[in-house]
Amino acid sequence: MTVTAFQLAETYRQPVVLLLDAVLSHMRENIDLPQAEQVQAAAATVPRDGHRPFGDTPFVPFGEGERTVVTGLAHDESGLPRTGTGAATERILRQTMQRLETDRDAITRYETHNTADARYLVLAYGITARAALAAVEILRDEGIPAGLLELQTLWPFPDHLVAQEAQRVAGILVPELNLGQ
Repeated sequence: MTVTAFQLAETYRQPVVLLLDAVLSHMRENIDLPQAEQVQAAAATVPRDGHRPFGDTPFVPFGEGERTVVTGLAHDESGLPRTGTGAATERILRQTMQRLETDRDAITRYETHNTADARYLVLAYGITARAALAAVEILRDEGIPAGLLELQTLWPFPDHLVAQEAQRVAGILVPELNLGQ
């Protein structure tokens, strides 16, 4: 997941956050390590015609080509901070959101467990998904056709997938990991 996170960050030029809870972070168990594979870094290209709209702008390695300004401020197409006008910020934000929405299926990661014949679906992520999978297995042992949709990415949210599953099941359960607040 970490390699995928870096690849997504490079592709979409967006921060990617790995959401690990305390239980996952401190868990100890045996695992089967997959065969290591060589990871190819994104090929960097320098724009020839100056800056172009976000969707068409090639990836430029940090420190090469045009001047790069790194701040937490909103910027315009030139990459320079623009705090006085909301128009440039809105334009860049809409372009970014459109690109992420367009590629939603390529970004979204999930696993299904026993969903083909499920009448009830549990929707979970993180450590909660482990408990949910155990619950699904218990329900199945008792003859209740339950399945699990385990989200591995939370945004963009796979609303089309959840809506599709909702059409065919009798109910969806979304467990929370909290202390009952």
